[in-house]
Amino acid sequence: HDMAANVGEWTADWYDLAYYQQSPEINPQGPASGASKVVRGGNFEGLPDNHTTVRRDHESLNISGPGFGFRCARDE
Repeated sequence: HDMAANVGEWTADWYDLAYYQQSPEINPQGPASGASKVVRGGNFEGLPDNHTTVRRDHESLNISGPGFGFRCARDE
């Protein structure tokens, strides 16, 4: 619940519109390179329809602002 609409979360994955058409079914890592990165979830500046944790969008690497953030995570 607290993850929805705080900030859009930057991910390590490069964005490719067609990637999921040929990606592995389990744990797709994203393409090896690209022009923009995947951003997951909505933010407080967006429309209410975008306030979900499953929202997937992309942004260029030179954008910043209070509506973007990241989560620290590690592989086990």
